[in-house]
Amino acid sequence: MIGELTPRFRVIFGERRRVADFISEPDEKFFNRLIRKRASSAGSVPVQNAMDTERKISESLVQIRGVYGLYKTSGDMRTWFPGSDFAALGLVTIGGALEEAVAQRSRDNDQTGAFLLDAWGSAWVEGAVSVMDRVIRSEARLTGLSGGKRRSPGYPPWKLEAQAQVLEILGGGDIGVAITTVSLMIPRKSISFGLALAES
Repeated sequence: MIGELTPRFRVIFGERRRVADFISEPDEKFFNRLIRKRASSAGSVPVQNAMDTERKISESLVQIRGVYGLYKTSGDMRTWFPGSDFAALGLVTIGGALEEAVAQRSRDNDQTGAFLLDAWGSAWVEGAVSVMDRVIRSEARLTGLSGGKRRSPGYPPWKLEAQAQVLEILGGGDIGVAITTVSLMIPRKSISFGLALAES
């Protein structure tokens, strides 16, 4: 059952919260950036029809799942969030169905459809991360903390190799996310992120 993702009233540091099928929308600005949509193409009926068609198809393929938690920093987490005693970690995926559909489009030589569908997939996961980010910040405020800038492994000082630790902390396998030997997540349309938390 799809519902709104709302903050917990009781936040326990170190406790993970798994969520699924929460209300989210694709990040359309992100989609337009990915496809390099120009103002000159805005009035093109065939282009708009193609984008609308692929968006509708993407809606049927997306299965949003996520997990997040607020933590007291220790060990390696202190190097990811220097100077912060608290941090939040999150992980969102839209599953693998859309990715499989994109691959099938490529095999069928429908490169335009594959490109647009893939871009919608990225927009969906970005939109879901934004929803989770807002909820995390709301929960942090309940504990007297405020969140800093959101970032992901691979952005200094957070090394990409830490991705495996993030998935272990959050239990990524519980929502169907695995990691390769080169620290890439499967399904590809998955994002892990974190933010430092400081006293308000």
